[in-house]
Amino acid sequence: MPAIQALLKGCLRHGPAPSYLIHLSGTANISDPGDYPCGVLNPKIWSDVANIVDIQSLPDNTIHRPVDKLLQEFAEQHGDEVKVAIVYPPDIYGEGTGAVKKSSYLVPLFAEESKKLGSAFFIGKGENVRSIVHIRDVAALYLLLVEDALEGGKKAGWGKDVSLK
Repeated sequence: MPAIQALLKGCLRHGPAPSYLIHLSGTANISDPGDYPCGVLNPKIWSDVANIVDIQSLPDNTIHRPVDKLLQEFAEQHGDEVKVAIVYPPDIYGEGTGAVKKSSYLVPLFAEESKKLGSAFFIGKGENVRSIVHIRDVAALYLLLVEDALEGGKKAGWGKDVSLK
């Protein structure tokens, strides 16, 4: 957490125009089974509009929640100075074009295990489902947010929906 706190402190030293911060939260926040065992369908379908209060109120023991909560609280306190967007993607797949990490984790793992077994597989009843998004689509969303920030943040909400109350 010290790194994110240092980043937030730096965002406050920006000058007359607001700073913009885009944070990629972890998939586990919205894809963990919760009360449902592996292989049993969790009927919850997450919507960044209809379920915004649920997303912003995840339990503190949710894996990525401490950083997300810190960002939410920061946005409430400093929303005029620092505009914050938190992106909650499903599982990300596809080959990236970056210099360091070019592969996602789960989809290649599933494919590798299926190859070893000689077929696809499922756990338990096999009722569970997962959502996935291609890395290029996540990059396109980031590009839209960056472009909006460069234009003064007029299109994206930039923390307007953030509320811990």
